[in-house]
Amino acid sequence: MAAVVAMYSVKGPVKIWVGHAAGLTAIVADGYHNESDFTQGLLAMWLIRLIAAAATREFPLGKKNLASLFKVFVGVCLGYLAITAGFQSLQTLWDVCINHGSFPLRFSQEYAPIALIVAMVSVALSIPVSEYQIRTGERLNNGILIADGKETRSDAILEVVIVAGILGQMIGGWAWIEYPLTLVVCVFMIQTARELIADGLDALLQRSIGEEHENAIQEIVKDMYGVQGVDQIITFKIGPMVILIMKVLSRHGAEVTDIMKKAMAMPLARYLGKQGFEDGKFFIRFAQPDPDARRRAVAIERTNGISRVARRVGEATHIAICDIEHDRVVRDPVEDVHRLNPAQIAEFLAQKNVREIVLSESPMDSMRKKFREFGIEIVCGPSTDLSVYEL
Repeated sequence: MAAVVAMYSVKGPVKIWVGHAAGLTAIVADGYHNESDFTQGLLAMWLIRLIAAAATREFPLGKKNLASLFKVFVGVCLGYLAITAGFQSLQTLWDVCINHGSFPLRFSQEYAPIALIVAMVSVALSIPVSEYQIRTGERLNNGILIADGKETRSDAILEVVIVAGILGQMIGGWAWIEYPLTLVVCVFMIQTARELIADGLDALLQRSIGEEHENAIQEIVKDMYGVQGVDQIITFKIGPMVILIMKVLSRHGAEVTDIMKKAMAMPLARYLGKQGFEDGKFFIRFAQPDPDARRRAVAIERTNGISRVARRVGEATHIAICDIEHDRVVRDPVEDVHRLNPAQIAEFLAQKNVREIVLSESPMDSMRKKFREFGIEIVCGPSTDLSVYEL
């Protein structure tokens, strides 16, 4: 990171001087932008030191979310730069094409070679430095290095556009080439800014790592010895670190569950690593399963955006499969069954270990008998209102 700061401390002043001497506004503007990058680099170095500090009683998970704040900060800065550069390019193209103005890219031929060399050397420095930052950040799981590396990469692309503009003016008098190229670059810069802001906000707002990952984690845990189910799972990120809070159901005592908890850590960490999550902290507690726990299905009919308890199995478009523990619904995923006939629905529910299904009207005896063949009772509910069943 120190090398990056040193690079910007030189690039900024040199660009500003050469840009003024050659009459190149683009290089002057990029020079001032590099000065802001220099300040940003100093901030990144300070934040890296803070994040590296050990967790304390006051900050039990450390200060890793500073990396997320930095991502949002860099994303906003990069987005502002892209919008500003894009607006200036559009304004220039509008003045030339509509108002018959002239392109402002006019420079001193005496300083043109110097300006070209400075711009090319700047590109030659920015590209390897940005790739080194990103690779090092990924290896060390450091979000600040990755974010700063992406910003440096965007600088390099802008500098390539400046080189193209200078060459176009020197070789063919193509003063216009810089502006459409800048618009293309701005699109990529905005995309990078959006990714940085979204990733940073996901961690700051403690967004879950995704239902697919949570389902996979539950399957890993359920396959382990002594586990009867997962009653609760919460995931979110603090900086680059995944936080997993989980309540596991098991009939074993504390001595065995302590061993189970340690055994779970390795496959969970292995799974997260394969999915690109390099760090994780697990908070797992165990509870005895409810002896009266059961699984109930509620047949749902959805028409014209309105959902109600279905009168008959054949009218059901969806089925809510409710896990009931301690007389409350703890899970209620809804399955689409509009393509299934009643016999297929009964078989499907049996595979889900459902023992009863709720309709709003009593079924025919033949239907009740069909479901009993799969070990499922059909019960008539008191209302068509789904909220009665905590749905």
